[in-house]
Amino acid sequence: MDPKTMMDKCMSKMRQAGMPEEKIDRWQAMMQTPVALDSPGAIYRRAEELGLSEEQIKQLQDIEAETREKALAVLSDKQREQVGETPTAPEPMMNMCKEMMPKMMEMMQGMMGGSASQDTSGESGK
Repeated sequence: MDPKTMMDKCMSKMRQAGMPEEKIDRWQAMMQTPVALDSPGAIYRRAEELGLSEEQIKQLQDIEAETREKALAVLSDKQREQVGETPTAPEPMMNMCKEMMPKMMEMMQGMMGGSASQDTSGESGK
């Protein structure tokens, strides 16, 4: 399945699960955003592994905040309005997944007659 079709199907399922359009738009943007492993945010998220000092962490956070401000400054007023309100801090994709999963599970259970249970043992059908 090509990426656009996959994205369209995911968005459709999210709508069926009752996710607000704002969240769907944010999810779509996050999924399609390339992430450089040497970007301030990616380095900061590896702070413990890299043994970053508090000062280094603060510098990376400042660089990231400055970069976000510069990116918004490039946009026209109309474009900034289209971007909409953004969180003051970057939002990890895992937070959005945690929020979506209960809604998706509820929808899937409804599709299966309400009797679906999670089998994470790999033993289903035996």
